[in-house]
Amino acid sequence: MGIKTLADRIVSALNNDKKVLWLLSGGSNIDISVKVMSAVRDLMNESDKKKVLSNLTVSLVDERYGVLGHKDSNWKQLEDAGFDFENINTVAVLRGSSFDETVSDFQKNISSELDKSDLVIAQIGISSDGHIAGILPFSPALKSQDLVCGYRSNVPGKPFERITFTPKVLSMTDESYVFAFGESKKEAVDVLMGAKGDAHLDFEKFPCLLLRKMDSVRVYF
Repeated sequence: MGIKTLADRIVSALNNDKKVLWLLSGGSNIDISVKVMSAVRDLMNESDKKKVLSNLTVSLVDERYGVLGHKDSNWKQLEDAGFDFENINTVAVLRGSSFDETVSDFQKNISSELDKSDLVIAQIGISSDGHIAGILPFSPALKSQDLVCGYRSNVPGKPFERITFTPKVLSMTDESYVFAFGESKKEAVDVLMGAKGDAHLDFEKFPCLLLRKMDSVRVYF
């Protein structure tokens, strides 16, 4: 559910000569991204597919720092899941540089892509703890004024050095497609949809509430 809607939107923009920046999430959204990309290709005419796809750029909303191809990398997991990168532009986060250099380079690269894109689409998942992208509850990313924030998570079970978009970038997206399937996401989705009383006021505890400040958000759960 939502896969065809997102694929149709991407193809419609590309067929109208729009430069599209599609920002992907990791985790449970990886399989969804693979299916959306497959649907995008199926909707295109074979004769002009290569030319049209040259206006599509794909990147990540967050990444886990490490050596290129490390097993917890969202990009690596996309590749392993069969995401088809042929003929599209990519902005990978990890490039074999130091942590600080990686954060700085990604910020420069994504700033450039935002400036030249006609349509910015964010595909976002919601974790059971209410985080979106790499913006964990009470993390430095919540208050960062930069486009990209790099920090080390101290959350048990999630001890990654994270490189993530900040709320500033999320507010610059034109459309967002949120996929949050499964019982473990129910509480966070209830908070987002306003079913948990005044919890909707606590952005630091529930970063998913940042979605309320974004334009044109579609939620599938």
